Amino acid sequence: VYQDGAFLPEQQTLGLYGDDVFTDYINTFIDSNRNNNFFVYYAPTAVHSPFGPTPDDPEFATWDPKAKISDVRFFPSMVRHLDWNIGRIISKLKETGLYNNTIVAVTGDNGTPKEIVSLFNGALFQGGKGSTKEAGVHVPLFITWPNYIAPGTVNGNLVDFPDFMNTFAEMTATDISSFGQTDGVSFYRQLTNELYTPRSYSY
Repeated sequence: VYQDGAFLPEQQTLGLYGDDVFTDYINTFIDSNRNNNFFVYYAPTAVHSPFGPTPDDPEFATWDPKAKISDVRFFPSMVRHLDWNIGRIISKLKETGLYNNTIVAVTGDNGTPKEIVSLFNGALFQGGKGSTKEAGVHVPLFITWPNYIAPGTVNGNLVDFPDFMNTFAEMTATDISSFGQTDGVSFYRQLTNELYTPRSYSY
């Protein structure tokens, strides 16, 4: 783990699961910034290949990550463990009294790898990572903001990754004009239930 310009000593990471270390760091950061505005970007390593066991699996104790063996049977466990770590962050926000005033967004940056076949609405669905077809680009985007977004709200508008920069800029009243014309379309007003024109295409 590379942190503050240097690798952490092995004794701080040996036998631990990477995303657990990252989540601990985030929760410590939240604790120390509970009286400040803050932004956390968390890019987990879980659910990426090579697929391996998590601490929830008995195989974890003897698994050699340096062998880079990939076993798709551990993919569901990786998904569950990632979900657990996201839950730890949500719990920390609630514990510190920040949850109601914090926007949490969870998304994927591409489709599931092709070797993964999931059951969706009673049908088998093969991943399409790297493809420009729906299986490669249509990913979930979950956003929670208790004071503005009603639980269970579903929205089918298009959102693209360049939109996040414009959205965060509008959210924080940050001037990004120095970047010139950008490809992003802010969806901030959609979160606040204001008049909003979604993008008409994603290219």
